[in-house]
Amino acid sequence: MSVPTLDGHAQAWTEEEFLALPETVWPRLELLDGALLVSPAPRKAHQRFSRALANAMDAVLPSGWEVLEGINVRLATGRILIPDLVVVRGISEGVVTDAADVALVAEIVSPSTGSQDRLLKPALYAAAGIPCYLRIDQRSPRSCPRFASPCGRP
Repeated sequence: MSVPTLDGHAQAWTEEEFLALPETVWPRLELLDGALLVSPAPRKAHQRFSRALANAMDAVLPSGWEVLEGINVRLATGRILIPDLVVVRGISEGVVTDAADVALVAEIVSPSTGSQDRLLKPALYAAAGIPCYLRIDQRSPRSCPRFASPCGRP
């Protein structure tokens, strides 16, 4: 199979085609039912927060678990998302980690992915059987619209 490109790809993406894309095609590509979700690389503040959270989680995880940043998680065939942080059982190898090995996913809300992180991804992770979803919203409480629930809560 030749390596697919983003240009001229008219039909739905298969998992095989998605996984054959070179890592340098785009900062962050996810696969959802044949469609590619494209996100820009996270901002530096986002990355600093992610690393600090991963370090804090590493310090308290029991033996046999690890925290990984930005890995492919297969929720179902044709559904591969890239959470900001993932707590997985054992030492993960390979390109994709199955949802069955994931205890927690954490998403740090970014301006470009806010709707996905608040609405779409929690439902997808729950449907895949991932027991814990942690959403971190870095907005100040004053930036929340009056009609919304408090920041950081569903």
